[in-house]
Amino acid sequence: MNAVDMQPLVFLACLGAGVFAAMLYGALYVVRLLAKGKRAVDLLADVVFVSASAAAYFLVLFYTGFGEMRFYTVAAFLGGFFALYALLYPLRGKVKARLEAPRPHLGKLWRRKKKTSAEG
Repeated sequence: MNAVDMQPLVFLACLGAGVFAAMLYGALYVVRLLAKGKRAVDLLADVVFVSASAAAYFLVLFYTGFGEMRFYTVAAFLGGFFALYALLYPLRGKVKARLEAPRPHLGKLWRRKKKTSAEG
């Protein structure tokens, strides 16, 4: 295949890398919620997101597009990211409410009733 025939495949691969980046962003959002605003966790999540997203984009370019960064590859990556982000954004409130809701203690759920001397 020549370079012109590869362009649709490169576009789809970059779109997939953008979707991966959006899924990673969603997962790290949950990690941030669980950490409850700790700055070290926020910083680590940012570093992981930027590193993994950049690595995914450049690996896709290296293996599919001969290492050439073009406008359509950047547009595909951002399009994949924002398409999935737009689908996941309405779930943010539900995820936050679910994580902040009080959960019953497992000890209370599995505790057995004590027998009294009258019962047995």
